Amino acid sequence: MPLRVRLICSVAGALLGGLLLAFVLTIWQAHDSVVRELGAALAHGRQEIETALDTLPAGSDPGDVLRRQIVAFNGDRHVAASLFDGDGLPMSISIPAAPSARVPAWFVRAVSGDPTELRIDLPAGEYRARTVLLEGDPRNEALEAWNSLRDMVLVILALSLSASLLTWWSTGRALRPLDRLAAALQSVGEGEFAARLDKVGPPEIQVIAEAFNCMAGELDLARERNRLLHRQLLTAQETERAEIARDLHDDIGPLLFAITVDAATAENGAIRQDRPGTLEAAQGIRATVQQAHARIRAIINRLRPVGLAEFGIERAVENLVDFWRRRHPEVHFTLDLRRPGTEASELVDVTAFRVIQEAVSNALQHGRPSHIVVTMKPEGEPGGALLLTIVDDGRGDAAVVPGFGLTGMRDRIEAVGGSLTITAGRGQGFRVAASLPIALGESPS
Repeated sequence: MPLRVRLICSVAGALLGGLLLAFVLTIWQAHDSVVRELGAALAHGRQEIETALDTLPAGSDPGDVLRRQIVAFNGDRHVAASLFDGDGLPMSISIPAAPSARVPAWFVRAVSGDPTELRIDLPAGEYRARTVLLEGDPRNEALEAWNSLRDMVLVILALSLSASLLTWWSTGRALRPLDRLAAALQSVGEGEFAARLDKVGPPEIQVIAEAFNCMAGELDLARERNRLLHRQLLTAQETERAEIARDLHDDIGPLLFAITVDAATAENGAIRQDRPGTLEAAQGIRATVQQAHARIRAIINRLRPVGLAEFGIERAVENLVDFWRRRHPEVHFTLDLRRPGTEASELVDVTAFRVIQEAVSNALQHGRPSHIVVTMKPEGEPGGALLLTIVDDGRGDAAVVPGFGLTGMRDRIEAVGGSLTITAGRGQGFRVAASLPIALGESPS
């Protein structure tokens, strides 16, 4: 349950509990008041009846006097009087004052308790009147208690509504920074460490905002440091690869060439001397050297893209595509390579080539495409970004499971401050899109 709802329920529960307690206390106090009022009214009525009887001349019939006395109780708010003859038949009945508004019967019963009445028996004689009955009427007194209770309930309900609205507004205002904190935490979870919170709201929220900003700043700084280290590692790796490729080409290449020359000399000598065994051995040596030379060239190509340093990334990508065309003639390649006007750093060129190399290799190995489109073009302002897209029409997949190739591709791109997006649909092929900054800025140390 949300905190705001819990707070409102707590406030409403407390107010309703107070209302229930006030309701019980009101009924208890009203009951005590009604009983006292009715008792006093009955005592007063008894006194009036007895006074009328005491002033009656001796031997006279009290019926006429008592009838007038019963009529005098008409309109009384608390007592109803009745005069009965010896057979229990009414001789005169007063009409008490009716309440100005209707009171629920259950409330009248609750505040009045048991019916109250007072019977006055007249002295024995030859006259007809025998008994005066005084009955308490709690309706008017109950109406006063009912009005007080109703007003109190309305006030408490109004207070409950006002308190609930105030609680809803105040908690919403107080918790609004938490919504921003949740959004900022989600951004951090997604790798957006630039998120910051304003130090607004209660002091407790300001402390949380300050701690979050400090955490996000440290994470952002750590990411930049890691990016710089990874960039340096990639630079060192490419430098080492270039040195290994150069050593293979400059050192091993001449040795293999010398072996090829020696094998050719041995072949010529074997032919002149008519020595078939020697000729066959020399030819085997030449074939083995040719295989070794082809392997070394392939290794050099993997270590250092052909033509990248000498002719630029466009020629290197064209050489890569030519390599795959020879091995997959059934696949049609479309190239749209546009060099940005601003010269990109060597690390960006190498990263772009490795992304294209990995994406094309994955498409050919896993997608079985018939068409692959490779696009490279500048994006945004001059010197902004280099956009790469590699799209194939292979089988694709509903879920992209990252392997070493995709992980390495993503690491390379993040090291230079770029972004990578891979989308796939079942039977619709893959789309790899990468954005690389053309000019690499310095990261914090």
